[in-house]
Amino acid sequence: LALILFILGMLCLVIKDRRRIEIKGIAIIWRTKKGKSLVEKLARWKYWNLYFDFGIIISFAAMLYGLFFLLENTWKILRGFVAPSLALVLPTPSSSFSFSPGILFVPATYWIFGIAAIILTHEPAHAIACIKNRIKIKSFGWLLFLIIPGAFVEPDEKRLKLAAPRKQLRVYCAGSFSNILLALFAILLLHLFLFFFFDYKGLYFSYPYAVVNKSDIANISEYNTKLLKVITKENESYLSLIHISEPTRPLYIS
Repeated sequence: LALILFILGMLCLVIKDRRRIEIKGIAIIWRTKKGKSLVEKLARWKYWNLYFDFGIIISFAAMLYGLFFLLENTWKILRGFVAPSLALVLPTPSSSFSFSPGILFVPATYWIFGIAAIILTHEPAHAIACIKNRIKIKSFGWLLFLIIPGAFVEPDEKRLKLAAPRKQLRVYCAGSFSNILLALFAILLLHLFLFFFFDYKGLYFSYPYAVVNKSDIANISEYNTKLLKVITKENESYLSLIHISEPTRPLYIS
């Protein structure tokens, strides 16, 4: 339902403002100046350039880490150590997550909120960086690539090219840095929520495996109220202490 409503909403927007719509191949582009006054109000904070300078450092560090991650995973995939760990995230009408090589399907509601959160932090950050560094903004815009939405801020390219390198980097890194902060904030909220509101009831263990198959278990017996003994078929002398009340790592029995 969420995916259908989203598609219908985008179609209504295209029909209503069709004079401002530009179609390039399979992409639909809608340019506007709506939202500019709001961004100008947000840009009044005097410490934005300090924020963007810090963002340059973090963005370069993230870029180097991303490059290392890609090279390391490519090497492991070629050696057959791991399966591909990067995937295109697409919506599905289903209420459950599913994964196939190269594609992760998520429920449409989560996908729509996720895309909205990314866009509404990424593009305003670029716009604010342009305003604070005296680079003219020609237009704001939305785009639709098939069913995948996006947005953009269109600066005056001539002024941007003539700007000092530091000002250029502020504009380029603003969106990515803001998305990184958004991700960290979301992780913090998740941990706080789990800490205060979620009481996990299950088995945790400290050594040595993260996954135990049912077919590999020969026997499970209780030591006391807090410890269990697991003996596997591979080695009957193998002993694993499973902590119930003071967890360290989760035990998955598949």
